[in-house]
Amino acid sequence: AELAYRHAFFTRLPAEISPEPVLIWRAGHADYQGIVREDLVDIMIKAFIVHLEDALQASRAASLRKGKLVRARLIVDCDGLGIENMRYLPILKKIITLGKSHYPEVAATVTVVRAPGFSAAFYNLVKPLLPKLLQEKIWLLGRDFHEGLMKHTGLDAKSLPDFLGGDVTDVEFAKVQPVPSNALDYLSQREFQP
Repeated sequence: AELAYRHAFFTRLPAEISPEPVLIWRAGHADYQGIVREDLVDIMIKAFIVHLEDALQASRAASLRKGKLVRARLIVDCDGLGIENMRYLPILKKIITLGKSHYPEVAATVTVVRAPGFSAAFYNLVKPLLPKLLQEKIWLLGRDFHEGLMKHTGLDAKSLPDFLGGDVTDVEFAKVQPVPSNALDYLSQREFQP
């Protein structure tokens, strides 16, 4: 869990900020090369499953409070994502398959923001892996995304983390750190701090 906390690119807005679950994936900040190099793919997948289960439980709790079905809003921040990440598509496919198999209805919307120019081509590669309903939920937006995000999700930009131009400080989010060589050795060190 400590290792995943350091290197995970996925999180959820705290409930006091948004009563409905808002998931944020900083896809462009993940150290895919380090995760593969250090053989952390399975650990990160397990952490991702915990993240999805947390989203499901948060959606259930919000549904009980509201007396109607509430599903999460997913924001995928692609800032920093480059064409070099395409070689990690098999890992993404594995994660998407797990998500769609076990958590197909967790997200009401999927909004990709700060999408780079090549993202349309990338999305066309990934799109066939997604169920039809999910394909309809996905919007790709560029750097000027706040208006489109509001239309697609109903989320006000102020409720976003400051790295997305909102008012919520980064301190409330785990930092996505590069994976060091011999990452598993850090777990045995006393001075390890997440």
